[in-house]
Amino acid sequence: MRKQLITLILIICSMSCAAQQNVAQHILWSASRPLTWNDFSDHKPPRSKFAAVTFCKIRYKRITDSAGNLSTTVSCYFNAKKSWKRDNKLKQDLLLHEQGHFNIAELNARKLRKSFSNYELRRKNNCIIACRLRLAFWGRVCKCHRLQHKYDRGTNHSKDTNTQEQWNKKIKSELAELGSYEVK
Repeated sequence: MRKQLITLILIICSMSCAAQQNVAQHILWSASRPLTWNDFSDHKPPRSKFAAVTFCKIRYKRITDSAGNLSTTVSCYFNAKKSWKRDNKLKQDLLLHEQGHFNIAELNARKLRKSFSNYELRRKNNCIIACRLRLAFWGRVCKCHRLQHKYDRGTNHSKDTNTQEQWNKKIKSELAELGSYEVK
């Protein structure tokens, strides 16, 4: 299990670095901009048993001003190039399930913004803060990944409509609770 987690972190890290080179393929999370099937690529793996896959990620950036003070930004993106769908399986309830994955990533981005807001970002402790930010980020990425799997297991990949509805309400409620950490 530990090897799998380390491998997953390395894969996510490498994808994060590669994705930073081409931001045009990303859709920034916005409450006013839900996903549509047109956002998904048609390039699906031939052996996948899934009807659709949403690839979203959280990214943070440290910014140092001319006085040496740190600030941070946290973004949540949907990767349109890596997300895909099977054309013969397109249903509205499945799209809402995929939106749930994107919303879970945004929920974790908000939790990360909240966590980062607790740090005193002063010049004299930049190295320590940079390490703490990195640790907080990767810890949050792992929690997000676990929640994504729990979401898929609980809803049986959108097939359990009652549980899917419960998850939709839960995610919406938690996003509202952290509304002050939404990027507008």
